[in-house]
Amino acid sequence: MPSMTMCNFYEMKSAICQLYRKATAMFHDQMFPVLANSPLCETCSDLDLYQIFSEGIHADCPIKLGILATILSKKRTCGLCRLVSLVISRSWCLELHPTEDLTSVEVRFYASCCGYEDLNQLPQGVGPLPTCAHRIYLDAERPSAINRMVMDKKIKLQMQLQMMEESAARFGRERAFHGRRVEAVVSMKRIKEWMRICEKEHGAKCADVWRYSNVHGRLPQSARMIDVDQMAIVEASQDCIHRYVALSYVWGNVNTEYKTVSLNLAERRLRGALESVALPSTICDAIKVVRELGEKYLWVDALCIVQDNPDDKKIQIEKMHLIYGLAELTIVAAGGNSADASLPGLKPRSHQELQHIERIQSLSLAMPLRMLDETMAESVWNTRGWTYQEAILSRRKLFFTNEQLFFQCHCQVFSEDVIAESSKELADYPGRRCNYIPRFMGLHSLKGVEHRDIEKTDWSFIFRKLIESYTRRLLTNPADIYDAIFAIITMFFAHLPDVKKGFLFGMPAMVWDRRGHAILEHAMLWQPGLGAPAHARRHVDTELVITPSWSWAGWEGSITYGISSEQLDGFLDDSQNASVSLVDEWIIGDMDGRARRISTRRHLQTRDTPHDIASYLGPSNSCASLVDEGDSLAPGTLLFRTTAASLKVRRIDLPVNTNVQLERGRRLHYDSMFHSVFEIFKDTLLSATMGRIVLPSDTDTTMPLEFVVLSCCTLDHENSDTYDSQMFGNSYDGCLLNVMAVKTADGLEVSERLGVGVIVEPAWVAAGIQDRVVRLQ
Repeated sequence: MPSMTMCNFYEMKSAICQLYRKATAMFHDQMFPVLANSPLCETCSDLDLYQIFSEGIHADCPIKLGILATILSKKRTCGLCRLVSLVISRSWCLELHPTEDLTSVEVRFYASCCGYEDLNQLPQGVGPLPTCAHRIYLDAERPSAINRMVMDKKIKLQMQLQMMEESAARFGRERAFHGRRVEAVVSMKRIKEWMRICEKEHGAKCADVWRYSNVHGRLPQSARMIDVDQMAIVEASQDCIHRYVALSYVWGNVNTEYKTVSLNLAERRLRGALESVALPSTICDAIKVVRELGEKYLWVDALCIVQDNPDDKKIQIEKMHLIYGLAELTIVAAGGNSADASLPGLKPRSHQELQHIERIQSLSLAMPLRMLDETMAESVWNTRGWTYQEAILSRRKLFFTNEQLFFQCHCQVFSEDVIAESSKELADYPGRRCNYIPRFMGLHSLKGVEHRDIEKTDWSFIFRKLIESYTRRLLTNPADIYDAIFAIITMFFAHLPDVKKGFLFGMPAMVWDRRGHAILEHAMLWQPGLGAPAHARRHVDTELVITPSWSWAGWEGSITYGISSEQLDGFLDDSQNASVSLVDEWIIGDMDGRARRISTRRHLQTRDTPHDIASYLGPSNSCASLVDEGDSLAPGTLLFRTTAASLKVRRIDLPVNTNVQLERGRRLHYDSMFHSVFEIFKDTLLSATMGRIVLPSDTDTTMPLEFVVLSCCTLDHENSDTYDSQMFGNSYDGCLLNVMAVKTADGLEVSERLGVGVIVEPAWVAAGIQDRVVRLQ
C-alpha cells in the first residue's frame, strides 16, 4: 500500500470535515427553525461570511463596511446592515442624538475568537482554531457628544455580532460559547444546572467565600426565614435550616403594610399566614422561584426582620455578612425600580428587549443581548446603597434583568444567550470577565486570601475602592450611611490582626497595616466625586448617627481617591497617597464620647531627600500627649498636632465637562460641575504656585485659608504645573506634602474640612508655618 503523503492526508481530513459539517448541519436544521435568508445590499453581498468566520479577520486589518449614515439608511432593505444598525444604535444611544452628523463615521469590522476552553488554545496568528467560537467585532470612531455620553457610563459597551448555535456545526465546531436562543420563559432546569455546576465543580471557591476570615458562619439566634411551603415565618434554627435563598431588591415607594412588625409577628408564624398578606410582586415572584427550584426557605429583609424593633434590626444588620454569605443563592431583582415590579422572564414577553436574529448567507447571526456589566449599568437596583453589600457578600447570585437571566458565582458568569455550561476554569467566553464591581473590585479581592498572603494585602487600597463604589450609590434614608455598609466593613476588618473596633465614622480607626500602608492617612485623602454638590453636608437629626467633616460620610454625593476611572485630571498625574506620616498622634472621639488614641508615633518609612533640601519634620513640640486615653472627647472629633500656614488660592480657569486633549492624551481638567482645582500661593513668595487643591467652585479667593499638613505624598511626579519648579526647585521623591484646608468659626476651637491638596515641601518650609493643634469635627 503506497504511503500517504502529507498533502493527501490534509485532503482526506478536509473531505471528512466537509462531510461532518453537512451531516451536523442537516441535524441542526431539524432542531432549530430555519429562517429565510435576508436580502443584502451590494456591499454586504460581496462579503464571504463563511470565509470570514473560518479564517478570521485580524484587528489590524479590518474590513470597511461603509459610512454609518449610509448603513442606517439601508437597515430596512439589508439584513446585515440592519444588525449593524441595531448594535451601534444601542451602544451609542442614537435615539438620544437624532441630529448628530454621522456622515463622516466609518464602520469597520474584524472577526476573531470570542470563546475557548483553554487560554493556551488562543491562536497566535490570524486563523482561528476550529474549537473556538467567533464573533464579528464592529469598530467606529464615536462623535464627541456620543463619546462623552458613553464615557459617563464607565463601562466598555460591546459592539459585536454573534453566531448562533445552529450555525456552529457548519464549521465543524461545538455549540459551546455560541449564541443560544432565549426562551420566552426562563428555564428552571437551566438554573438548576448552573447551581449544580457551581456546587459540584467549584468546590470551596464558592462554597465558603469567607473561609480565611476570622468570622465564623453561624446565623444570629433571632434569624427568621420564610417557609415557602407553609407560607409562614419560621425560626432559622441551626439544626433544621442548613440551606436557604436570600432576596436582594429595591423597596421603592410602595405600600409597606406587608412588613413584619411586633404586632403581626406571632400571627405570621402560623401556617398559611402569609397567604393573606398583600405581598408585593417581587417577593411573590421570588417565592415562586424558590419553590420551582425545589428549595424551602427564603430570607427577605422586610419580612424576616421585625421592622419596628430597634434591637432586632441591630442584631440582623450586624450579621448581614452571614445572612447573605451563607445563602446558597441570592435572587437579585434588577429589573424594576420597586418591590412592586415583577421578576422579568417569569412570564412570556416580560423582557424589554428580545433577541434579533437574521439569516445571512445561510448563517444565523444575532445582536447579542447585553452582558452583565452593561445591563447593570442601567439598573435601579445597581444604584442603591443597601444592595451594594448584598451583591458583594453573596456567594451566588441569580440576576433577573430586563433582557435576560444571569448567574454569577466566584468562578463564572452564565447567561441565557451564551452557551457556556461546559466551560472549565481555564475557559474564557463573552461575559465571563465582565467588570461588574461586586465581582472583581473591592472586597472580592479578599476572597480566597490565604493566611500566608494576608500580610501581602494592601488593605488601604481595598478600603478606598470599597468606599469609592459605595458612595456612588443612593440611600433613601441618610441615617443608613453606616448601616448599609456595616456588613462589608465587618468582613474587611475581620482579616486584620488584633483589631476589635476598626471602623469609626466611616473611616478606618488604624493608621497602618503590616505592610506599612497608611490606612487612616490614605483614607483621609478623599476628593469630591463627579456630581458631588458643593457645601452639601449631611444633617442627620439623631444622636446615633454622626457624620464629621473629615470623613467621606460627612458629605453628600460620591467621593474618589483618584484610583478608579474617575481621575482628578488637572490636579495630579497619579492618585494621592500617604507614604510618610507627618503627624505624631491621632486621637478620635468615639461614639461614647471617649478619646481613643489611634497612633502615638510616626509609623511610615523615612523619606530620601536631596542633601541640599531641608526636609520638613513636623511640629517641634510633639512629645507631649494631647489627651489621655478615655478622656472626654466629643464623638466624631479628630484631634492631632501638626503645623499650619495661612495661604491663598486662585481658581484654575479650565473648561468643565470638555475633553481637552494634551499631547500625552489625558484630559486637562478636574471634570466636576461643583468643584474645581485651585492653585495655592502666598503673596510673600512672589505669588508662585506652591501646589494644588480641590475645593468647592464658589470658594472665596479674596481671603486666605488655613492649611494644615498631614503626610508626605510619594508620586511618580511629572506634572510641572503642580508647583513653580523655577521658584522651588525640581521634583524629587517625596517632594509633595498632603495638606488639608480647614475652616474655623470665629471664637471656636473646632474646625471643618474644606478640601485636600498637595504643596511642594520647600514651599511649605518657606511659608511661615506654626505649630497647631487641630480639632476637626
